[in-house]
Amino acid sequence: MSEAGMHSKRTATRRVCAAVAVLVIGFTTVPPTLADPPPWAPAHGWRAKHDKHHHDVAYIDRVDGNIFRCNSDAVGAAIGAVAGGAIGSTVKGSGRTAAIIGGAVLGAIIGGHLGREVDKVDRACTAQGLTRLKDGEMIRWENTQTRRSYALRPISTYSADDGRVCRRYVIQAGGDDERYERLACRGDDDVWHVPG
Repeated sequence: MSEAGMHSKRTATRRVCAAVAVLVIGFTTVPPTLADPPPWAPAHGWRAKHDKHHHDVAYIDRVDGNIFRCNSDAVGAAIGAVAGGAIGSTVKGSGRTAAIIGGAVLGAIIGGHLGREVDKVDRACTAQGLTRLKDGEMIRWENTQTRRSYALRPISTYSADDGRVCRRYVIQAGGDDERYERLACRGDDDVWHVPG
């Protein structure tokens, strides 16, 4: 084989080795954050199976495309069930378990139909939107007690200097009558807080 042919073969071999090295280095140094879900998203993998204290329940349904609906009746029922269970837990003696269950069932019925706590339902729907929606998606709900309608759209997500996840969002109350841009940050307790 001629010297030019050997040189061409060595050059081709070096190029292939260099390309393989670049690919190996590239794949082994990819930061793991590329596979992680957004920090505001609910857990569906390891964290969902191993974090026994974090219970994430969805009360939203997709209506069309990027528009969702918060089921305020289900939110009210959940709030009432928690309150009823708490009241039932104050009973002492052998009927305590039955009182807790009965209180939770009664609370769910009352919470779902009669005793809605307006502020808690609206806060819960707001939290559902901030927790579950991507930037640009919208969630709507109507508070059946006040007959006020709401629409919330997260517009940006970022990490604050202290590491908390923060989301800027627009909320409309009463149709287009009232429109506000707000900021909320998720605390260590997984609750969204409005700074200030």
